[in-house]
Amino acid sequence: MDDIDNLAQSTPRENWNGFWIWPEDTDVERNVYSLFRRPFENSPPATLAIHITANHFYSLYLDSKFVCRGPARAHLRYYSFDSLSLPLEPGAHTLAVVVHHV
Repeated sequence: MDDIDNLAQSTPRENWNGFWIWPEDTDVERNVYSLFRRPFENSPPATLAIHITANHFYSLYLDSKFVCRGPARAHLRYYSFDSLSLPLEPGAHTLAVVVHHV
């Protein structure tokens, strides 16, 4: 995937719901990092739609290439999320997120 710079902002779905994830064996203390990885495969070329946020900071990677960091700052009562559309070639891929809980 050489075209990681051609990211398009997608329109979020209206009734999109998410949930917070964190490793069960990790205390949520100050200045903690956690890595989340998900390998997957696709056969035809595809577009991966991602909606992502974090309580503090995240860095998103696709196939070991930096995609973006976030989230955009927002009021604590109204978390925003980032929406991305990533083009995928057929084959094996790995999506990774490094989260920094300050």
